Amino acid sequence: MSKTVSELAKELGVSKTTIYNCLKKFQAEFQVESKDGSKLKLIETDLESRIVEYLSGSEKINHDKNVSSLNQVETNFKAEQFKVETEKEEIISELKAQIEDLRADRDAWKNQAETISRLLDQQQQLSLVSMGKSLPLKDPEEELKPENSMGLINRIKQSFKRFWQDPE
Repeated sequence: MSKTVSELAKELGVSKTTIYNCLKKFQAEFQVESKDGSKLKLIETDLESRIVEYLSGSEKINHDKNVSSLNQVETNFKAEQFKVETEKEEIISELKAQIEDLRADRDAWKNQAETISRLLDQQQQLSLVSMGKSLPLKDPEEELKPENSMGLINRIKQSFKRFWQDPE
């Protein structure tokens, strides 16, 4: 049974323009019938089957192309994602190595600071001892008596003052 262009387009889920383009492609003619004063363009059954076969094949081809394109996009995305993950891992390992280097530097500086502090303490103690030796001492037992202990404290204060004053 013959169908109109509109009926076939609705049945196949395509536009009337698509059906007309297929008719042009096949260089097919359709029958024109007049009903109630309007002209109906009818498509014969064999032409209808050719159109259905053509549209099904082109949709399949388009579908296959779309699937292939989608697979390619997915593959590219996965490759890019793998590349990004690899770069992240490299950056993380570099940062961890830098952190370890910084910690080693910090520990070395801490040891140096402790050594310098210890040497400075030793130098100050040595200076005090040498200053104390250069001061004339009276009887050490006399200085340790409670009534004379203020004199010892004052001498130590004087030693500190001289030590910290600029030499002229």
